[in-house]
Amino acid sequence: MKKTIRINISGYIFHIDDDAYKQLEKYLNSITVKFSATKDGKEIISDIEARVAELFQNQTNDEKEVININDVKNVIDIMGQPEEFDDIEVEQYDENPVDESKKKSKTGKKIFRDSDERLVGGVCSGIASYFDIDPIAVRIIFILTTLMYGTSAIIYIILWIIIPEAKTTTQKLEMYGKNVNISNIEKILRKELITVKKSFKKLRESGNYDKVVDLIKDSVDFFIKFLVGVLKAILVFFGIVFTLVGVFTLATFISSVFFSDSPISPLSWANTIITPSGILELISSPIDVRFILISISIVVSIPLLAIIYGGLKLIFRFESKNKATGIIMFIAWFFAFFSVIFLTLKTARNFKTNETVNKVYNIDNKLDDTLVLKIDDRYDKNIYSEIQLGDIRVNEDVSGIYMIGRVRMQVVKSINDNIEMTIKKHSHGRTTNDAVENSKKIIYDWQQQDSVISFASYFKLSDGEKWRNQETKILLKIPIGMKIYFSKGMEKLLRHVKNDQAYWGGEIIGQYWIMTNNGLSLIKSKSKTIENKNETMLDSNEMKIDSLEIKIENNELEKMKEEIKKM
Repeated sequence: MKKTIRINISGYIFHIDDDAYKQLEKYLNSITVKFSATKDGKEIISDIEARVAELFQNQTNDEKEVININDVKNVIDIMGQPEEFDDIEVEQYDENPVDESKKKSKTGKKIFRDSDERLVGGVCSGIASYFDIDPIAVRIIFILTTLMYGTSAIIYIILWIIIPEAKTTTQKLEMYGKNVNISNIEKILRKELITVKKSFKKLRESGNYDKVVDLIKDSVDFFIKFLVGVLKAILVFFGIVFTLVGVFTLATFISSVFFSDSPISPLSWANTIITPSGILELISSPIDVRFILISISIVVSIPLLAIIYGGLKLIFRFESKNKATGIIMFIAWFFAFFSVIFLTLKTARNFKTNETVNKVYNIDNKLDDTLVLKIDDRYDKNIYSEIQLGDIRVNEDVSGIYMIGRVRMQVVKSINDNIEMTIKKHSHGRTTNDAVENSKKIIYDWQQQDSVISFASYFKLSDGEKWRNQETKILLKIPIGMKIYFSKGMEKLLRHVKNDQAYWGGEIIGQYWIMTNNGLSLIKSKSKTIENKNETMLDSNEMKIDSLEIKIENNELEKMKEEIKKM
């Protein structure tokens, strides 16, 4: 049993026994010592290792996976020992040398495209190397056959595609049919190096060298200047964009905070003239609002000013040596930012707890009568603000700003023969007592006249009250057997009411219902009797008002005529 080692040679993994590893390591070290000091030593060593890896691949298969000492000796015999040859004069290099050792295995010729001698793709020079003929003869054959038959060009392209290019030193030696050993690898690499040096020397000695160098320098200078010009143009463009965006955003912010009727203020597009400070005063105290607005203005304005300043620097490319201004602005922004956080948390404490105040009303109504529920839309006619805080809508009239909120109603079965209505007023506060007091200050109007109950579509907050996410809900309990009619507009209040028709929301409007154990049951289809009656009464009242106004106007005209006569 022998110890095996896993090694990597030129990117290939091999398993090798311990004795073979020592022999291979000694051999590769001797090659490294010989060629490491030369200029092209790294390329020679790399090509030798690539050839060793190729030979090891040929010696392994599925049945034999481990490299042994005999495999290493065979590779050394093929490649040769570094001590067997002295330094080689490349100028005397012969492309078809006689083999120094006939014991060494020869590599059969392989066809490649010769990129070193190519004019187009290296096909002709590769074929010439394979058949040991002059590349010029192959090129002449291709040209003549192309002129005569016209097919050689297609054949050339096909050969260009299918014949691989001789890129590595091993492939170039195989193209010439030479042994891929250390001596030949060193020769061909040094030959390539000297060929490159000679070509460069000829170029320098030619009269066009200085012209080429000057052309390259001029081209590089022009390219650099062009890139610098493009970069400057891009920076100016971004500077203009930053400046315009900063100025417009800053102007919009200032107009929005302090001037709601400004043309560039987003609030001017909404149906309101309430300023942000006015909105904040509905939530917090006036002193806190002033500090919040100042802090927010600093937090927003300083970055926008920095963007404008940066944009102007990109446009005009000036330098500022005053660092104190930037430090002061950063400190101001820092304190303003934490002031906003502190004041926001302070205001949020006003919503810490919540309480509900319930008030129960017993409605007097005969069981035989039909209970009519109608809407009082006094607030609907004056609502035009688009600002909302939760369920609260912020509105204003000649008396000032006030807040109203949508009411929600639920109709359920009563457990007795009484009509019972519970109005639930809910609010938040800093403490429980505050929440209770805020709930009590919610104003909600409703009226009963005989069997008709009118409900306001909104509740209102008392003057001077702050928004604390107030809500108002109505729970109406109807006894079994009582008829009920929902007038137009009641859909604004009603949530889903359990009924035998599975109607939802506004679908129950304009229908006669009776309360049963299972909820409301439909009696008739839509009827306009009550609606028409109420509308007729409303029209008659309006006519009376109109006639009264006409009388007043006539009286005023008579007075004016008398005064004119006196004059």
